[in-house]
Amino acid sequence: MANKQEGTTDRNEITSQIYTIANIAHSEYHLVEILVNNIDNMDCDKEAKITDQIKKLRKMRSVIMKEIAKERPAMNGLWCVMKHLIITELHMWELYEKFIGQGISEDYLERAKVIHLMIDDLLSEDTYGNLEDCPRCEDDKKK
Repeated sequence: MANKQEGTTDRNEITSQIYTIANIAHSEYHLVEILVNNIDNMDCDKEAKITDQIKKLRKMRSVIMKEIAKERPAMNGLWCVMKHLIITELHMWELYEKFIGQGISEDYLERAKVIHLMIDDLLSEDTYGNLEDCPRCEDDKKK
């Protein structure tokens, strides 16, 4: 078995980082949903606290995406696509879990696998340049 070259990230580490991104982004969206659904009943202190947590999660997600981009430069050119594919894979796993035993869960499992392979395939390229023009993602990259 070959030793891991110092300064490189193996595939399992990238996969762990991807699942971390998925969970962080999912948490971001849940907190945003809490704000949207409760904004009229929430005092300013609670709103500020949740907003601060969203910002922290977004920064953390951005940092981890940048860590992946150091090893897999393709992440930079497809930042927004990768973020959404990563979140979609997590949703497919959640739907699979939700519908186990109901005869439709295997569809979600297969979709999760396909999306995982897409992510892996897209990240395997050296670079895509800067193909996206998404102001939010550009802001993400600056964090």
